[in-house]
Amino acid sequence: MDLIYVSFDNFANLHELKYLDLSDSDLIDDWCLFRFHQFKETLEHLNISRCQNISERGIAYLHHCRKLKTLTMSFLPKVQNPELLAIELEEVIPGLEVKGVDYLDFSRMTGDLVPVGPVVDLTPTQDHNAKVEPLYIIDEEMMEAQNR
Repeated sequence: MDLIYVSFDNFANLHELKYLDLSDSDLIDDWCLFRFHQFKETLEHLNISRCQNISERGIAYLHHCRKLKTLTMSFLPKVQNPELLAIELEEVIPGLEVKGVDYLDFSRMTGDLVPVGPVVDLTPTQDHNAKVEPLYIIDEEMMEAQNR
């Protein structure tokens, strides 16, 4: 069955829908996710991995699904910053776990690293001293200036 935006009207009577796997669907797009408000009280697990037509805008609509416990969203080519999006969703929806996002993947980031403060290594040592090293982040203003 091919699911498109209007197909979700047929899901209106699924009052106990908890799990939905839409992975690998080329027809699922932002408009389809916009229709998910009808599942806001029941949907707990959603997989949208490898859906080629979903962007940040579509995923942002999921904030209505307050019962969502897991969201799997890997390999979404139209999503430019999945790590930030995942963090924001996890803050907005209590108890949500976003899977398929590598929070430590800095391979797409460019620019200079700028020290912003100490990082404390709390691994136990024999002398009980903490090792302090600088924390670095990407300076977006510096990146923009370099790209001009």
